[in-house]
Amino acid sequence: AMTDSAALAHLPLLADADLAGALRRAHPDWRAPLEALNEARPEAVAALHEAFVAAGARLLRTHTAGAHPLLLAPHALEGRAEALNNSGSALARRALGGAGFVMGTLGAPPRAGAVHEPDWQRGHAEQMIYLSDTGVDFFLLHHFDRLEDALAVTRQARRLSDAPVLAALRLD
Repeated sequence: AMTDSAALAHLPLLADADLAGALRRAHPDWRAPLEALNEARPEAVAALHEAFVAAGARLLRTHTAGAHPLLLAPHALEGRAEALNNSGSALARRALGGAGFVMGTLGAPPRAGAVHEPDWQRGHAEQMIYLSDTGVDFFLLHHFDRLEDALAVTRQARRLSDAPVLAALRLD
């Protein structure tokens, strides 16, 4: 990853866009969570990352927002959470080739307040550990609807990792 001073020399830093949306459009018949594509069709995920890098992006999200064990469970994929988080991070890192930052992406639960439930906390903790172990540069809390939920996950991240946290709130 770039050092802070090297990153500042390359301002502005551009981020990728809607990776999940692009994958959904490219694979309309896919029934498993899109994050399963990290293993089933890694070339498809890698190609999108590479396209964002070619367009100038130096901030790439891992394709892991839905790689939470509770979101994977309805598809009998909860046992693949570690592998899907690890591969999601590796695909982003490889596309950057050391010239940018990997944002370890954690998604919001499907309903407000669920982040306070033990199973959601445990799943987010697992994701944070997997993503930290892969060397993500920071965490991106993606699509959180409530500030208090994003703050709860931010506090959890601070306890588990030294990686900085960026929370993106969705206000719709």
